[in-house]
Amino acid sequence: MLLKFIFSLLLSLVSLSNTFAANLNNFTYQGAPIHPACVALFNSSMVDYPFVSAVNVNVCQHSNAAYQQIIKKNHTYSYFINDKNSDEGNYSYRVMGKTTNGIYVLKTEENGGGTLTSSMLLLLNLKQRPFIIFDGKT
Repeated sequence: MLLKFIFSLLLSLVSLSNTFAANLNNFTYQGAPIHPACVALFNSSMVDYPFVSAVNVNVCQHSNAAYQQIIKKNHTYSYFINDKNSDEGNYSYRVMGKTTNGIYVLKTEENGGGTLTSSMLLLLNLKQRPFIIFDGKT
């Protein structure tokens, strides 16, 4: 099973589009870059598997989790955990490309404020899905 996943991951990476520059700005929602706090929800520790498999970007982009200012530098989107500086940590992602079947390849970096910075490769797909909202009555 793990071998099959690694093989499919390698196939996905090999089939990355050659036009990276055209794909770098497509990872957006309503014309704005997707907030790094929304992407960070997919990251997990090395001992846990990802518990989050989908994020409602419409809600996340305007939530308390994503109130921090996005810092853009060289196609990398970051935010400070405490919204002031990197003393308490930061999180960033960079869109590396997009596969031919529409999966975005993101390189992420996370720092909790110390000397360790961890990096992860995320494969994400943006899809529109209908969903139901319970408003307390209906």
